[in-house]
Amino acid sequence: RQAGQSAGLPGREGSAAMATKEVTLAKIVEEIANERGSGKSAKVLAAHSKALNETWDALNAWIHALMFKRKGVHIPMFMKLTWEFMPSTAGGGVRARPVFMLTEQFIRSLRVTNFKKPTLPPSTAACEEMNFSSLALKYSETLTKDVVFLSLRDLVRKIGDHVSCSHTLAIEMSVGTLKAKQRKVWFEFDQNSLRPSDAAATADMSVLPPVASAGPATDAAAAATSAAEDDAGVSAATMMMMATLAA
Repeated sequence: RQAGQSAGLPGREGSAAMATKEVTLAKIVEEIANERGSGKSAKVLAAHSKALNETWDALNAWIHALMFKRKGVHIPMFMKLTWEFMPSTAGGGVRARPVFMLTEQFIRSLRVTNFKKPTLPPSTAACEEMNFSSLALKYSETLTKDVVFLSLRDLVRKIGDHVSCSHTLAIEMSVGTLKAKQRKVWFEFDQNSLRPSDAAATADMSVLPPVASAGPATDAAAAATSAAEDDAGVSAATMMMMATLAA
């Protein structure tokens, strides 16, 4: 199998089309359900789709519950979402802005080998680590720990597959939208969903640490990037981090 391709993903022609057409959560769920239920009935496919969607809903309910309270979340195989606190320039007090960071585990799953470990800014809210049992019991009525584990594993894997193939992604979440384009990954926060008490919460752009050294030609590499240089359509006021994953 060629680097950057995974089972269930389209060939070169389909991949080129997906590079310009946004891949959504619905598309990812459809792909996973088709892989799991290959050759099975429509009822089985529907059951897989239902489990995947309910798991994503449970994850996002947990994320919103904590972010709404100015607490952070840590999804080890995927990302961290949290808050950076800083002095307010007007009237004293403290200003909060949301922060997004891909985890080292997710970056490595994209075959990125030469990079400095991602770090959060100073003075950020503590992150609660995701718990599969808690998601199943507290944020759903029908899911089990095993179903949540398998569903999130496949969802994150499939997102990584599309990023690796340079596809354009727009994955809606409870506090914003995870986006990717040409192996750049960023998060556009929805400030309306993050405004329990601090109307001044903003999200400024930051970048992943630069690569430690140049990697082999077949490896991907993480590189610091500027929104102004790479995508003028990405607003620095709506995201905290952009990662460039060079093929």
